[in-house]
Amino acid sequence: MQNRNIAIAVMVMFMALSASATVIDQSADAVNNTTGWTAVGQTFVSPGGALTSWQFWLGSTVPTISFDVCTGDVTNGCSSIYSTTLTSAGAGSVIVSGINAPTTAGNLYSVYYNLNGYGGPSVLWNTNSYPGQAGWGEWGYGTVSWTDHSLGTGFIATFGPTTPEPGTLALLGSGMLAGVGMLRRKMLL
Repeated sequence: MQNRNIAIAVMVMFMALSASATVIDQSADAVNNTTGWTAVGQTFVSPGGALTSWQFWLGSTVPTISFDVCTGDVTNGCSSIYSTTLTSAGAGSVIVSGINAPTTAGNLYSVYYNLNGYGGPSVLWNTNSYPGQAGWGEWGYGTVSWTDHSLGTGFIATFGPTTPEPGTLALLGSGMLAGVGMLRRKMLL
């Protein structure tokens, strides 16, 4: 009986953490190679929740990419909320996971790929299929300086609840177990 209670508590906790995932799928825009640009940006409007992962496509191996997520439009200057460095990202799909950057529904954010001087075939793009022009592609040399609302990069953005720290998860789990135990005792009385 105790194992069943633990299994129920774990299932409820998992459902609570994964229930509200939202995905923006712009993979249809991963068609043409960006060539010559050493900085590429993509804006998007958040559906809410934490940006947990970002997938994009490359036309060839890029030695080093400084990957940033920031508030607002990168061409106007924005504040970084997540940053990492990707090394030797190969041609094809690139997934940046574990981002966990909180966003606000309806606000504009940007993902910025600084290719650190590499100007060969890189981030894939196409005519923007983003609904309602809620996001657009941006290009430049070292910094993003050119914006085109009719173009967009291919990407898949996943949003969900902010992942709690392990200690918070342990506290939540133990509280749920205690609640299940109390409910079980009341049902036996």
